[in-house]
Amino acid sequence: MNYKYKNNGNNRYDFIRNTLFSTISECSAVFLYIFAILVARTLGPEKYGVFVFALSFGTIYAVFVRFGFFSYLSRELPLCKKQKGEYKFHSVIGSQLWLMLLSTIVFLPICMLLPKSSTDKNIILIVCGAMLFHAFKEPFRGVLRGMDYFHKDSFIVVNERLLILSVAILAYINSWGLPAIAAGFLLARLIDFIISVIVTSKIAVFNVVLNTQVVKSTVQKAWPFATMMLLFMIYNYCDTIMISLMLTDKDVGFYNISYQVLEGSQIFPSSVTGSMLPLLTIHYLNNISYANHLLNFGIELMFYLSLPIVIFFNIYTEEIISFLYGSSYIPAVPVLQLIIWSVPVFFLSVVARSAFFAAKEERTYACIFGASVAFNIVLNIPMIYYFNLIGACIATLLTELVVCILLFINLKKLSYKYNLLRNMRNPLFVNIVIFGILYLARVNNIHFLLAGVGSVLLYLTIIYFCKLITIDDIRALRKN
Repeated sequence: MNYKYKNNGNNRYDFIRNTLFSTISECSAVFLYIFAILVARTLGPEKYGVFVFALSFGTIYAVFVRFGFFSYLSRELPLCKKQKGEYKFHSVIGSQLWLMLLSTIVFLPICMLLPKSSTDKNIILIVCGAMLFHAFKEPFRGVLRGMDYFHKDSFIVVNERLLILSVAILAYINSWGLPAIAAGFLLARLIDFIISVIVTSKIAVFNVVLNTQVVKSTVQKAWPFATMMLLFMIYNYCDTIMISLMLTDKDVGFYNISYQVLEGSQIFPSSVTGSMLPLLTIHYLNNISYANHLLNFGIELMFYLSLPIVIFFNIYTEEIISFLYGSSYIPAVPVLQLIIWSVPVFFLSVVARSAFFAAKEERTYACIFGASVAFNIVLNIPMIYYFNLIGACIATLLTELVVCILLFINLKKLSYKYNLLRNMRNPLFVNIVIFGILYLARVNNIHFLLAGVGSVLLYLTIIYFCKLITIDDIRALRKN
């Protein structure tokens, strides 16, 4: 492997530069949301539901091939000398080939037994192939991250999402059908994989180690990363698969566009906890009182961020869905109005997760999250059977609530102190005012974009002049 870990001795500069490129990569996720919107508008609820099911099935299939190797190599390669790092990379490629063989043996018969038409099964196989290329790309990204080539990794990520977006744009302009979109998606993933190999070849030699003992050792070392990834993917996609099997493809389309709002909102708590986690980690052992101050501020900030989302999407649900996805998705209005209440609970869980990681209690968090995955699957079966889509939304909301409660109960055992009611008081007061403003705007038929921008400006003005969040609070998160 012809790479060399870059270290110019300026750790502060490296950190800022790498954070910049990581932020660019994360922000490019907006291309994926535009892709979903355009594909949804092009196909309509029923065909879009088929595509979403295929994507969910393919993602779970591919996670057994990805197996957390991106995170594994990102952590291990900076600590390796040239020869050892080379061997780790090559053993990961060999491990993926074995995992692909085993996963295909399991998933191919399952695909053939699905109660779907032959055309839908072909779509599923095409999308699975696309996700397979994505899985094989991950180790190459791990090499780039592990060897401090964040700019190259950012290029690969942004390029991938632009390729996928281009497929959606072409499909929307030319009114492609589902087979053409699936084929375009596969081609985009193939091109992305080839580009990843070419970029990484500048610093690494491609090779494969297929020795079963080496593969077994590599899989064992990557297992903790794979476990969390698998749990996360099952949690995110199991309800889509269950709705498709128990209800209709059109219901999948309605549910998915609503769930996208929940997924898209993750950028807000992630940006906050990204700054909070290092400080919590430092002060948890040395100054628990300041760690508790940070935790309580993070909780209060989550209320400030999440409550306006709930209010805005509940008042202007129909207008937002019609604007983004078209009038054919209007039946999804009650689904979005219910599932949006998961946002505050989810935001609080993200802050609690950071507190667990700061206390080095990753295993405890993994156990809680794993239990929540099982709870979600078990709960979804009767809820979907008796209450259809509304039941799936209730199951999601209850699962998020159970996870949040368990996390905060266990935080007490880790010497954290918090007060949810006190932290909710000021955000709740301000959002009552915002609710009144948005409600009046809705009654007077003010366009939702204008009402949204105006309410955000008013919201920030109230917070600033009432000194509910001060400059010192923000600086505390940035202090290192």
